[in-house]
Amino acid sequence: NMDTLTLKPCPFCGSTDISLGEIMARDMETGEYYSQSECQNCGAAGPHNQIEGFFSHEIEERDIQKWNKRI
Repeated sequence: NMDTLTLKPCPFCGSTDISLGEIMARDMETGEYYSQSECQNCGAAGPHNQIEGFFSHEIEERDIQKWNKRI
């Protein structure tokens, strides 16, 4: 569905300057890695996206879907 792949603006400030998967974090308890999107205007961070493999197109697609669900 193309709607899920169209990045929606930030729900807090309305900016469309969103970095996808720029924040990478590791859960120290589980050892799993996560990516997270961030609004470059107000700094709002999106939900964590567990990384199962380091394939950038898959990470980006999931980050878009997760970011869009929070609006």
